[in-house]
Amino acid sequence: MLWIWIVGGLLGVLVATVLVFWLIGRALPDRHVIDATLTLDRPAAEVFAALADTPGVPSWDKGVTRVERLPEREGRETWRWVMGRNRMVLETTRHEPPRVLVRTIADEAQFFSGDWTFEVRDAGRGCAVHLTEHGRIHSAIPRAMMKHVVDPAMYLKRHLRALAAKFGEDARIETGKIRFGP
Repeated sequence: MLWIWIVGGLLGVLVATVLVFWLIGRALPDRHVIDATLTLDRPAAEVFAALADTPGVPSWDKGVTRVERLPEREGRETWRWVMGRNRMVLETTRHEPPRVLVRTIADEAQFFSGDWTFEVRDAGRGCAVHLTEHGRIHSAIPRAMMKHVVDPAMYLKRHLRALAAKFGEDARIETGKIRFGP
């Protein structure tokens, strides 16, 4: 009989936790902005070329298993990025070598949407790669988890660490605070 109370109590705690995260997430705006900056001892043009070379990304970012070229959309490159079991369609919505590259999620089936903006600037003997995520998380519970449980810049930092490793450098990364709202 005691085990029924224990199981019932655990289920109650689980339901209460899910409800609390749902309520917190509902109170948060669905849009956010987070950024991170990586400093490298490489020329800006070389770093930009690596970022813009979509077919080459899986060779240095091990989180990206493969990329598949899709038909262009309104003259813009479109790719399916495969990351383990996850897939998303990304469209290059801005390409201004060697300074700005924007990739936008063009897949409506995702529970999140948004874009990554790469800005590559000269910085002394090397360059700085400033990566900004403008995102929208459509579901309340993942929004609350991003705010209170996981590092919101986790994927940005992972990608920038992989970029630094591609050039054989230590990842010198500074992250900003997440900002919720339009």
